[in-house]
Amino acid sequence: MVCVKSRKRWGLMGFVVSALLLAGLVSLSPTTWATPAQSPDHGAVTVPPIKTVDNDLLPIGGEAVFEVLLANPQEGAYTWSDVVITDTIDSRLSISGLHTSQGSFGVAGQEITVDVGDILPGGQATIKIYVALQHGDAGDIIENRAYAVRPGDDPLGSTEARITIPYPYYLPLTMKRYAGP
Repeated sequence: MVCVKSRKRWGLMGFVVSALLLAGLVSLSPTTWATPAQSPDHGAVTVPPIKTVDNDLLPIGGEAVFEVLLANPQEGAYTWSDVVITDTIDSRLSISGLHTSQGSFGVAGQEITVDVGDILPGGQATIKIYVALQHGDAGDIIENRAYAVRPGDDPLGSTEARITIPYPYYLPLTMKRYAGP
């Protein structure tokens, strides 16, 4: 009797594992198993950009540089085509300059668009956005992302770059030669 129950448990467990495996395989899209040459859109951007800031503690009037890096990994043997980077800079920051290692750019208000074009395997594009903090409250955190887009694809968001507006530093009154009443 013990042997029959044990066989039933193992049989049931084998059935459940097989069903889960089959459900997992069915849920995969047809291009999951395709090589880049077989994939219908083998030029899609698959790695999101990386966005950093050189000064994450910025007082009013301070300047910082955002850097957006989009790198096509060497193992992907295809060229990313028609890549565009978009970025909306927070209204508390003014844009004082922009530099791109590849392509052309446009600025409309706080909206930045960089038409990077094609990125070869192992290649990369770097964008630097120079900003200055115009106004804000102490303790505010300014969060910003850049997005890589291609025609017909969903945008890929970058890592988040954060700037914190610090609290002002005050010298104790004794250091200002104030002795008190």
